[in-house]
Amino acid sequence: MAYKMAPRGKNNPKTGYGIPSALLQEKKPDYAKANKQEKESGFGAVNAAAELLKGYPQASNLKNFDAKKAVEQVQIASDSLKYISGNKSTLQKEKLGKDFFNTYSTNNPNVKKKLSKEAEGEYQGVGPIGAVGKGSGSQAAKADVLGKLVAQGAKTFGQSDDSGMPNFGIPKIGTMGNPKTTVSKKPAPKQLKTPAKMKKC
Repeated sequence: MAYKMAPRGKNNPKTGYGIPSALLQEKKPDYAKANKQEKESGFGAVNAAAELLKGYPQASNLKNFDAKKAVEQVQIASDSLKYISGNKSTLQKEKLGKDFFNTYSTNNPNVKKKLSKEAEGEYQGVGPIGAVGKGSGSQAAKADVLGKLVAQGAKTFGQSDDSGMPNFGIPKIGTMGNPKTTVSKKPAPKQLKTPAKMKKC
């Protein structure tokens, strides 16, 4: 006896449709591949991160051919700027900056130690304590940042123009986005002296 198959909706082959998210494979960053590529070519994620973080404290934490560190430092710089944004008071910004460092930044040994059990010491972004693997702490977010850094390093290699490249919300120091700079302000233009009037004899 034959039977009829009634269509019940879209066919979703090989898409992961209907599979619980806990069982789906998460996109993970391939740090080893990025490090190898940068070692061979001389440009890549760390180079791009160093250019991006020039003048920021996170730049001092970058290491040669350590793409994982580059991704982490870019995420920390980006998230810390978002964390203090909206506050015009310098005092309030400093207070929030310290709060971010003491609560979220893995550049703080105490935070890194706390995350060593939960998230293998990896930066987890800003969120409720214990929200491991969410937001910037997710492997997919880290893979996305790594991909953009590798592409940025490749595109800007040997070029002076880096317009159109992603900046992850990290404005260059000395620009309108971040006017804080060590460059001295231009002196006011000198006023021209008028010649002294001659007395009539």
